[in-house]
Amino acid sequence: MDAALLTAALLLVLAPGRSHAESKAEFPADASQAKAVQYAALDHRRCIEALEQRKINFSIEKEAPGVLIPVRLLGPLHGVTWRTDFSAEQRRTTPYEVLDCRLLLALDDFSRILEKHDVEEVRVFSFWRPPAKDWPKDKIAKRHPGGLAADVRLFKKRPKPAEEAPKQDGETKEQAKRSSPKKKSPRKSKKQKKKGSAENELSVLDDFGGKIGGKACGKGATPPKPDSAKARELREIYCEAAGGRLFNVMLSPHFDKHHFNHFHLEVAAGVKWFIVD
Repeated sequence: MDAALLTAALLLVLAPGRSHAESKAEFPADASQAKAVQYAALDHRRCIEALEQRKINFSIEKEAPGVLIPVRLLGPLHGVTWRTDFSAEQRRTTPYEVLDCRLLLALDDFSRILEKHDVEEVRVFSFWRPPAKDWPKDKIAKRHPGGLAADVRLFKKRPKPAEEAPKQDGETKEQAKRSSPKKKSPRKSKKQKKKGSAENELSVLDDFGGKIGGKACGKGATPPKPDSAKARELREIYCEAAGGRLFNVMLSPHFDKHHFNHFHLEVAAGVKWFIVD
């Protein structure tokens, strides 16, 4: 099979997944007012200026094929750290923490929502995924190859402060702490295995409770199964971002088997539609 026929065959195989998403697109009359659309329309100068005005700590990447305005985030956004699972040393150079400036603006807005939920860290699988080595030098890509999408797997919340016994009249804080009844932590069986996410984590894999074909937001939304406070909070976070039109594309475990463990958040250039699934 020659290259042209092979390419055509691959397109036939891959097209249904994307057309499935686009068949759910909404075209609001006021789409041009949406932040995702406004960010996607920015050029290099205006986008970098926007980052600087927001006092976001970032560096400009010299070379990132497929990415229009490649940057690397160097600090938290509204107290929220965005990172992969790589070590601190690896994170300085990994391509998966490179992203387009326009996506970074959307993540900055999203971090305001996360801040209200006491989220202090977001773990992602990746932002940019470098295209093939033969990718044309001046061609700008979409989605992950264009640095315009984030795959979010986990939200870490700030630990709740330990409860302290109320002070009696004339009692110091240290005296109150010593007089506070100590709680014994339950013993765990050696055979007992950890199930689900940690207490201060919201995991898309463990806590979302969705199924393919479900609906995350709006009228007729599918209730999480199993239902839990974590599942409801994940939906609240997800749907507030959707309502704010921070991203053109938002895909959850409801979408397909490939999104069973993460949220796909994407800014798309040159479009005035939105997909939330």
